[in-house]
Amino acid sequence: MIILDTHVWLWFLIGSSELKKKDAALIEKNRDQVAISSISVWEGILLAERGKLSCGKEEFIQIAKESALNLGIRDIPITSEISILSRQLKFNHKDPADRFICATAHSLSGTLLTRDKEILSLNWLSTRKV
Repeated sequence: MIILDTHVWLWFLIGSSELKKKDAALIEKNRDQVAISSISVWEGILLAERGKLSCGKEEFIQIAKESALNLGIRDIPITSEISILSRQLKFNHKDPADRFICATAHSLSGTLLTRDKEILSLNWLSTRKV
């Protein structure tokens, strides 16, 4: 299972040059094994509300809904197990969204694609730098 950090998912959705071609190809090739934490949708909405995305909130919500339908990217809900793991696993920082994303990847024995240096340094999590 491949889990996309929020920024990786957003880059993939918009076709950003921030996402290297080899990483975009990896996602494309393995679409049936690619997922995001549902907290990434929440983060995307916050970014849209703050004007940090090239689209508005309502447009982003529509894009997020279509992500699963058109791209095959699964949305993993935050379960009780993931909530517990988010507080049990050792983190270097306190960002709650990152905690949920990492706990999601860990609970699925997945590899998290990210550029976040703090997440990449977690020795209990399988990661891949993009």
